[in-house]
Amino acid sequence: MSEKRTKHRISGEKQKKLRVAAYCRVSTLMDAQDTSFELQCEHYRGYITGREDYELVGVYGDHGKSGRKMDGRPELGRLLTDCEAGRIDLILTKSIARFSRNMRECVSTIRRLQTLGVRVFFEKEGIDTSEPRNELLFHLMATIAEEESNSIGRNLMTAHKMRNRSGNPFWQRKYGYKKGADGEWVPDERPAAKVRSAFCMACAGYSVGSIRRMLIRMEEADPSGKKWRRTDVSMLLRNVLYKGDYLTQKTIRNADGTGRTKNRGEREQYYLEGHHTPLVPPEVFDHVQRLLESKTLWENRRNVSPEQRALLEEGKRLCEEYGLYAVIRDNPYVEETPCIEGKASPQQSQRSDTAPDKEPQENDTKEDEDGKVQ
Repeated sequence: MSEKRTKHRISGEKQKKLRVAAYCRVSTLMDAQDTSFELQCEHYRGYITGREDYELVGVYGDHGKSGRKMDGRPELGRLLTDCEAGRIDLILTKSIARFSRNMRECVSTIRRLQTLGVRVFFEKEGIDTSEPRNELLFHLMATIAEEESNSIGRNLMTAHKMRNRSGNPFWQRKYGYKKGADGEWVPDERPAAKVRSAFCMACAGYSVGSIRRMLIRMEEADPSGKKWRRTDVSMLLRNVLYKGDYLTQKTIRNADGTGRTKNRGEREQYYLEGHHTPLVPPEVFDHVQRLLESKTLWENRRNVSPEQRALLEEGKRLCEEYGLYAVIRDNPYVEETPCIEGKASPQQSQRSDTAPDKEPQENDTKEDEDGKVQ
């Protein structure tokens, strides 16, 4: 720690201690290259408590958070709130890049802290924001940090494109799968059981609403934090991931770094067949797509067209061929029956939502396809 110790002349009274806080941040992508989050926090905690002229207010740390924007970093927000409340005189942080990689946000936040009388000391650059001579250097280093972030982003995009083209995309967390010992995508049995049950029910003619209620009951019995909206169920049933295939770059990060939108041709996409172990037979998956497209699985339907009836009969054949009825029968959370004849069962009528099942919206997907630029 290279911060200069300012000498104070005090006569007749004890020197008042500075109320000091530290801010630490480690991005997920940089963990292997940087000091660990825990070591950063311990370093500052020990340093501050070891100085007689300092009083530790707290160590604030955001683990696995991007530095490209300040929103979404709860600990930084808590730190700024405590500054607004007048609880902090000095903030110590490892570097400008740890504080923020967005020059505009970084400068505006420092200005805000200066009006509150709060100093920030950046250890790596040796910059104390209370010293006017550091103004130009601070702006220069903030600009460099932002450009470094942009460069990392461009390199990541190139790496993802090359991996996708070779048929070996980077691991992305997907519901129902986990990362294997050799980096392969392998079924994660707890959520995979819910996925299989959903497809078995769909193939057997259960409505999307019935499947959603079954998933909610399974979630209540074995909580994982997963929420099951109607659109979530429809998107699950349409995801080629579960037949063993993978479509790259389904969504892309917005240019301003806030949120994601559907890829409408802005980025090259690759469809990888047989990429990983399927959770459902491809023939069953394809049949469920036909049921969804024909709206056969809508809730509270009054009539069944000849086309829909033929699809339901084909579903019965597939259920018998692949043993799907056994999966449904052994699942205690399936409390309804399929609407094979076009009318809801008594149990289903009592549990039905008032609105029909909705198709998923384009921007409902939350998958992260091209990595987080830190």
